Amino acid sequence: MIAEGVLLGLDWIGVVAASVMVAVAALVQGTVGLGFGIVLVPALALLAPESLPATPLLLTVALTALTARRERAGIDWEGFGQLIVGRVLGTIAAVAVLLVLTEAALEVLFGSVILGVVLLNLRSPQIPITAATRVVAGTASGLFATTAAVGGPPVALLYQHRPGGELRGTLAALFLIGAVLSLLGLVPASRLQGEHLVLALVLVPPLLLGFAASRPLRPWLDRGWLRPAVLAFAAVAGVLAILRGAAAA
Repeated sequence: MIAEGVLLGLDWIGVVAASVMVAVAALVQGTVGLGFGIVLVPALALLAPESLPATPLLLTVALTALTARRERAGIDWEGFGQLIVGRVLGTIAAVAVLLVLTEAALEVLFGSVILGVVLLNLRSPQIPITAATRVVAGTASGLFATTAAVGGPPVALLYQHRPGGELRGTLAALFLIGAVLSLLGLVPASRLQGEHLVLALVLVPPLLLGFAASRPLRPWLDRGWLRPAVLAFAAVAGVLAILRGAAAA
C-alpha cells in the first residue's frame, strides 16, 4: 500500500535500488532480446515481493512495445502467427500439467530441460526455423512461462542464429502479447491494483534510460556475440528455475 512514503514496501532507498535494477534489466533486454525478467524479478522478490508479478509485467509491456517498434523491420511476421498458436497451446497444456505436477517440480523439470537444450546447442548444428519448429518453440514458451516464468529461452534458442534485429524484434512482439494476456489474467484474481501501476510509472524513467543505453551496444553484440549471450541467459534462466523449484520443494 501507499503510506508514509512507502510504496508496496519500498521506501525511497528501495525505489532507488529498484530503479538501478530496472535500468540494468532494460539494458540487457534491449541488447540481447531477453533477460529483463531474469535480472529484475529476483531483485524485486527481495526488495518488494508485493509488486510481483504485476509491476514487472506492466514494465514488460512498456519495454517490449518499445523494442518491437525499434526492431519492427526485423520481426519474423511470416512465422509470428505460428509462434502465437504455439504459445496458446502451451498455455492450455500448462493448465493440464499443473493438475498433475507441483509448481516446484515443474520448475526443476523445465530448468533441467532448458539447460539440456543449451548444452545440445553448444554441440549440434542449428535448428531449422520452420512452421513446425516455430509451433514447438511457441508451445514450449507458453508452457514454461505459465508454469515456471521462463518463457523466453525456447524461442530465443530457435532464433539464436538469426540476425539480432530479427531475434530481438520477434521476441519483443511475442513477449508483448504474452504480458498483456498475463495482466488480463491478474484482474479477476485481484492481483493487479493501483499501487502496482504507480510503482511501474515511477520505474519507467530508469527503464527508458536502460533501453536508450542498449542502442549503441546492439551493433557490437551482433558481431558474433549475440548467440553466446542468448545461450548464457537461457542457462541462467534454467539454473534459476531449478533453484526456485528446489527451494519450494
